[in-house]
Amino acid sequence: MPLFGKNKGFTPAQKAPRRRAASLSNLSSLDDSVYSQNELQLDQEGPVRIRLGGQELVFEDGNWIAEGGSGAVSSREVARLKKLNLQLTEENNMLKYKNEILLDMVSVC
Repeated sequence: MPLFGKNKGFTPAQKAPRRRAASLSNLSSLDDSVYSQNELQLDQEGPVRIRLGGQELVFEDGNWIAEGGSGAVSSREVARLKKLNLQLTEENNMLKYKNEILLDMVSVC
């Protein structure tokens, strides 16, 4: 026994209109006045540079580095010093470990 009867089938009032596929890229909607070629610097070789809020960022070695900041030390110098600090800390830990092993070897004898 059918739930709604044999003669009562579902029929929509009208067919829905077909939709056109929209472009998945939003690059076509960008206005040339918003992003100029010089601002994005797409024609240059070398590191990627971008200006945001009056500050210039450079993408080098997998990191964004701020340039042209108002601080006394540049962001590039800070990043270099952090990397050097990490290397020296690792070297110091290795030397402490080697020193401890040598002391253990002397105490066994």
